[in-house]
Amino acid sequence: MISILPKQPSLPKGKGGLLCESVFPGGGDGLAASKYNTVVLPNLNNIKRWIGDGATDKEVISRLRISESSFYKYKAEHAEFSELLKKTKEVVDGEVENALLKRALGYDYEDTTKELRINPATGKAELVVTKAVKKHVLPDVLAQMYWLKNRLPEKWRDAPVPPQDGEDAKKRADEAEDLRRELMQRRVMGFGDDPQQEKP
Repeated sequence: MISILPKQPSLPKGKGGLLCESVFPGGGDGLAASKYNTVVLPNLNNIKRWIGDGATDKEVISRLRISESSFYKYKAEHAEFSELLKKTKEVVDGEVENALLKRALGYDYEDTTKELRINPATGKAELVVTKAVKKHVLPDVLAQMYWLKNRLPEKWRDAPVPPQDGEDAKKRADEAEDLRRELMQRRVMGFGDDPQQEKP
């Protein structure tokens, strides 16, 4: 016995054969548009957390499993998505900047020791601070140099060169190169950097 199934109604098509707006919001590009609604929007809090943990755009794209072009398209078309990315990155950059500055200047902190003690009132074991010591972390020279080179590059780059005319600059550069060669030669021969201190 042959059974005949009723004919299924065909779904409306948009350009390029894609399902149109009546099925997926966004018209002919409905499949791409719905991915923003089904993948990006539900993950806005996750995206914020990922960026807060230091994830790059490429890592966010990979975690969302969307294409790079879609990511930047959504960023251009959806203000809430673009603002979330921008503000979260600004907050994280500010936190890193503050941490770097804190490390460059040094800081104080309190080191506490806790022990498990029985609370006489409740009879339950609780962690109690038994010792608190104030400590100081010394400024970090590398953090200072990194900060200064990036914030004041003209003053703190590796080889600051004072403004000079061309001939004077070449003469000074030649003198510096001669001095560098002489110091290297002295080191190879076993002498120190000071010409007055000859090796016995």
